[in-house]
Amino acid sequence: MNKEEELLQKFKEVHPKLIDDILGCPELKEVSIVREWYRKVFEYNTAGGKLNRGLLVVQCYLSMVEKCQINDENTHLACVLGWCLEMLQSWLLVIDDLMDNSSTRRGQPCWYLTNDLGTKAANDGLIIEAATYYILKKYFRNKPYYVDVLELFHSVTFQTTLGQCLDTHSYLTNGKLDFDKTSMDLFLQIAKYKTAYYTLYMPIALGMLMARQNDTDLLKAIENTVIPIGIYFQVQDDYLDCFGDPSTTGKIGTDIQDGKCTWLLAKALELGTPEQVALIKKNYGKDDAESISKVKEVYTKIGMNGIYSDYEEKTYKEAVSAIESLPSSVSHEPFWGILRKIYKRER
Repeated sequence: MNKEEELLQKFKEVHPKLIDDILGCPELKEVSIVREWYRKVFEYNTAGGKLNRGLLVVQCYLSMVEKCQINDENTHLACVLGWCLEMLQSWLLVIDDLMDNSSTRRGQPCWYLTNDLGTKAANDGLIIEAATYYILKKYFRNKPYYVDVLELFHSVTFQTTLGQCLDTHSYLTNGKLDFDKTSMDLFLQIAKYKTAYYTLYMPIALGMLMARQNDTDLLKAIENTVIPIGIYFQVQDDYLDCFGDPSTTGKIGTDIQDGKCTWLLAKALELGTPEQVALIKKNYGKDDAESISKVKEVYTKIGMNGIYSDYEEKTYKEAVSAIESLPSSVSHEPFWGILRKIYKRER
């Protein structure tokens, strides 16, 4: 077992303890009738996935803190902080899947499709969010970085819900995408706020705050470096939703039938002929195989695979340059690790 596998195992071992912490809170002892429901909510929604965001918190902390501070207790705390980020992502996904009428998440049915839940799943999302702050208080309230961490959770939640609002308000009242609003600028705003901040900036910033590297200028330099990489991550998601293999990605792509403002759509509207654009507008957002196929056919004729490949190479080179330009006072290894994981990813 290599070091990365050992860290993943150590990280996973923390999860059941956190569920026990939540189930052991005074309120749930008093209203024990829902304790097992809480367990089901957390075991189904927070344990799956690649855990990249949570692990990145731990990796950043270990690479940036003074070596004399690394011990079992602090490594455990870094894992707890990483799981709090995973919980943040989990409640966002529960609600996002509900809003998008998605069918699968992480290779299994979306939570709202289980247990005859439907819209009641929204409250389970809020349960996970509230429990996140319970865990943060339990483990970190006496730490000097507690307030900074809380502020980061609140600010990134605000930014992510802003991105979700941008996403949902790109639709007409009939639920169809408003093509008058759809543009590459809109996509970039959605990707920045809905994905990039909580996917890349937040885990790095959490690791740095715990390591007591809280210099404002340094955090801003890192934000400027990783947000474009986070947007690249969303572009990858859009591409894989359309062209990825569901057996590899763990989800069935629904962006076309859901009428999402994606990078592929924005590119097609930019580069397509008037006839191709008209064909997209006629079929986009329709949940039938023929309409989906027609949109994908336009993407193929435009040469979307090559366009995406060119974008990926250009973005990768820009990211390498940005990482090399970061101050030497901060470890560059977490950033290289991010790039290695997402460059040419297939899931």
